[in-house]
Amino acid sequence: MKCKFCGNEVVEGEKYCSCGNPVTYDESVSTEQISADNSDLQSAPSVAVSTRKRGIPRALASILVVVVIALAGLGYTYYKNMYSLTHSSTYKEVSESEFTMKIPRTLKKDSSGDSESVAFYTSEMAAVNIVKYDYSTNPEMELISPEDYMSLAEVGSFDGEFKKDGDLVYACYNDSTVGTLGDTQECYVIEGLFKGDDAMWSVNAYCLSKNKEDYEDALIEWVKSFKLK
Repeated sequence: MKCKFCGNEVVEGEKYCSCGNPVTYDESVSTEQISADNSDLQSAPSVAVSTRKRGIPRALASILVVVVIALAGLGYTYYKNMYSLTHSSTYKEVSESEFTMKIPRTLKKDSSGDSESVAFYTSEMAAVNIVKYDYSTNPEMELISPEDYMSLAEVGSFDGEFKKDGDLVYACYNDSTVGTLGDTQECYVIEGLFKGDDAMWSVNAYCLSKNKEDYEDALIEWVKSFKLK
């Protein structure tokens, strides 16, 4: 007789097998069946666990790319049209033969200024035009100071306002003839006057009139930075 638990031979009459289990059992169950049962368990197919990582769906990835590009475009537009024009920490110093000045990096030198321009810097949103009135061709300029010029202009047909900031005398007015920021659109101008040894200098910083509130302080800062060598 064999123990159904361990398969060892059990001496007839013993109630317990050497493994400690009782010998009383149904003899119809054989060790071959037990072995077969165990083999069935061992050969049973295991549940496969997928280790594949699911990526971002293509449609969502495309949307994310479009959003990133749009944000980058908005960021550049803000930098070009607002931040670079109004934050002095981003300004560059331009140095010409007779003067130096600090202006936004986005203002590029251009040759399309008027015939009297010594230098012209422009962008889509703002510009600086520097004019030199030599005393040799404008002798009356040598005889007056910027303050005198201001008084004479106020008496005349000047449609604007003169102001003084320290040593700087400047005019602020609207002018539709500037034209370089959108053909005939009206521009808001800050014009500073600087008296040199051989000429009177007019430094004009301007933007579209509709953007006056955004750029006026910056325009004044550019004009104030003008220095004759």
